[in-house]
Amino acid sequence: MVKIKKTWVGMLMAAAMLAAMTACGQGNNAIDTTAAESELTSTAVEEQSSAESTEEVEGETLEENVPEVADELLVDIYQKVKEAYGEDYIPNTFYDDETLAQLFNVDAEWCEAYIAEGSMISAHVDTFIGIKAKTDYADTVEKALSEYQEMLIDNSIQYPMNQLKVEASQIVRHGDYVFFVILGQIPDSIEDEEAGLEAARESTQIAVDIIDSFFE
Repeated sequence: MVKIKKTWVGMLMAAAMLAAMTACGQGNNAIDTTAAESELTSTAVEEQSSAESTEEVEGETLEENVPEVADELLVDIYQKVKEAYGEDYIPNTFYDDETLAQLFNVDAEWCEAYIAEGSMISAHVDTFIGIKAKTDYADTVEKALSEYQEMLIDNSIQYPMNQLKVEASQIVRHGDYVFFVILGQIPDSIEDEEAGLEAARESTQIAVDIIDSFFE
């Protein structure tokens, strides 16, 4: 019994030594491999978490990423317009009272409610503005937006890639509701300037027709 026990102990010790020698033979490679695997695992987890977070935000954007607006008609019009353009709807940043005044010279005090959205990328001029003006302020709002439109047209020569879209922009008014829209895309296949302007007008007209349909 003692010999058998010693034999097993000897075998276990030999196995332990062999394992230790194997690890030593690998040296830093073994450590580096383990570290690399750990880093890859950590990166994969972070990427998965980021992807899940993005999917959640995108889901909210597609469903109800609209500021709280005290006018259901404006919200309905905005959502219908955005749906109509689909992937060609470029605006992705909602403007607050301060930005509304800075960019468009429209005082929020003139508005009973509004939705104003543009692009984070300055090279894009795509814009949707819908305002329900307070009583007796609709003319003032329309005048401010008209002046902004004129300024864009005057300065569009500095940004020729947007010139046709700016020229196709429209201001729409129905009573106390005033809208300003530059939306849609000009197909890359169109190279003629006149045809490009017509395409830009047709694209913006999609939003205008939708707006008009709510007031018929």
